Amino acid sequence: MNLDRWSKDMHCVVQFMNKIQQQEYENRRAQVCIDILFNMKKTEHYGSFIRCEHGTKMNFKNMTNFAIPLVILTWHRMIQEYFWKNEKKSFFQYGNYMPRRQRFPKDGIDLYMIDSEGNETNIKSFDMIRPNPDADVSQDACLSLFEWANYLLEPKQV
Repeated sequence: MNLDRWSKDMHCVVQFMNKIQQQEYENRRAQVCIDILFNMKKTEHYGSFIRCEHGTKMNFKNMTNFAIPLVILTWHRMIQEYFWKNEKKSFFQYGNYMPRRQRFPKDGIDLYMIDSEGNETNIKSFDMIRPNPDADVSQDACLSLFEWANYLLEPKQV
């Protein structure tokens, strides 16, 4: 595996997290990448994120087993960046979540999604919540966390 050739940024972060000696500019690059992952103006997280074990930059930097949090954080960041730059696209097949129509729905399922055209879809089952199969999305962003983990943790030889 040659993470250095596949992604210099990720290589610097992994070296930094493993406390392996590297050049000062590489340590700075790792810090910049980690800052992006934890800066709330650059990467949005759910409100309870900071209560997670890896939810603060200081806790993350002190982790000895950081592979899974690193995979999740970088995947989350990649997905956000792609959809921020491509507002007409959505992660889910039926669009993005939209606010509930009523506070206490009678039927219990009051989940709607809305696409960029304004089409609303009432979600009736878990089968309806799946990533958008749009081929041009997958060329620029890896929508599968499993595939991203495999890609990141076992990059192909370059």
